[in-house]
Amino acid sequence: MNQTEFKKKEIEKIINLINVKKYNEVISKAKVMIKKFPRDYIFYNALGMALMNLGQYDESLEVLNKAMRLDENNIYILNNLGLVNGYLANYKKS
Repeated sequence: MNQTEFKKKEIEKIINLINVKKYNEVISKAKVMIKKFPRDYIFYNALGMALMNLGQYDESLEVLNKAMRLDENNIYILNNLGLVNGYLANYKKS
């Protein structure tokens, strides 16, 4: 399996974990994948989303801002940033 196929399979695994709300597993897997693919916004977005769902809003915001720097026009990251800022009562930013 080449690197692209490996990454696609790992993304699928993470999405499945998100769908069944296994956020701690998402966090663990996303952190490993970020070490392997530090320039891939998908893993930062997944990590930020999992942290948000566990109520770790400040950490989520930090990770999602990293994702946004990697892909500035990504609607999913923007949506997640809006949600986290809403939870933090940063209404002007959300």
